[in-house]
Amino acid sequence: MTDRNNTPRRPRSSVLLTGETRIGGRSEKVRIRNLSETGAMIESTSVSPAVDAPGTLIRDGKEMPYVVIWRQTFRYGIEFARPVDEQDLLPGKAIGSPSREKTARFRRPGLRENAR
Repeated sequence: MTDRNNTPRRPRSSVLLTGETRIGGRSEKVRIRNLSETGAMIESTSVSPAVDAPGTLIRDGKEMPYVVIWRQTFRYGIEFARPVDEQDLLPGKAIGSPSREKTARFRRPGLRENAR
């Protein structure tokens, strides 16, 4: 972890994503906001956890350990244990390239595969 008081804040992307947190032995569905490679703001439907509480954020099967760095009533800020690639968490992220068989092939009716 870094010294939070002397570290400049990294640029964050304003997002509205869903995810799940595991903290203190319980799981909860949450909204993810203001995402960056080092942290995010979480919106919860219950009271936010204590500052310095460790937890895990889960999004699209990826588990990211974190610690709570600030809190308000239903929002709290988290700092990831390791930097994350925020693009991997955004919707529509392609995982690998599609195989040739699964790729749609649009062509004029009657045109053979080898005739180009």
